[in-house]
Amino acid sequence: MDATGAETLDAETVSAIILGVSGGDGATWMRRYYSDDAWRGLQTRWLAYPPEEMARVAQAWADLHAAFAVHRGAPPDSPAVQRLAAQMDALIEAFTGGDPDTLAGLERFSADAEAGALPPGFEGYAPYEGVDAETQKLMREAWQIHRRRRKK
Repeated sequence: MDATGAETLDAETVSAIILGVSGGDGATWMRRYYSDDAWRGLQTRWLAYPPEEMARVAQAWADLHAAFAVHRGAPPDSPAVQRLAAQMDALIEAFTGGDPDTLAGLERFSADAEAGALPPGFEGYAPYEGVDAETQKLMREAWQIHRRRRKK
């Protein structure tokens, strides 16, 4: 979570949510993060995704983590970093469908993951698993700058 209270999301978080949305015990647990409308939207979008699309999304996040790592130490508002932040925003928007309520639920899930408050079986989906702290910070700051500029 950054100083504004906003979260940055990653592939592991998105995968955990997709597992939860797809049914079983995880669905019951995941349901608490979303309004009825947001939950229906998640199910509609993500249950229809074939496994190869899920693999593509996971790879896109992995590639994005690596690209941000190359720019460690760069200003988060630099053009190169902001291009990465735009890619990150596109991945998040694809997951949320652009719905602010779904994004808010995703941010609550991410906050619980960072706080270690996930139930057994979901611990491996903590945000930024395997991403160093400096890269995490760059990603969060860059995404927040991108989001602010987008709102103007």
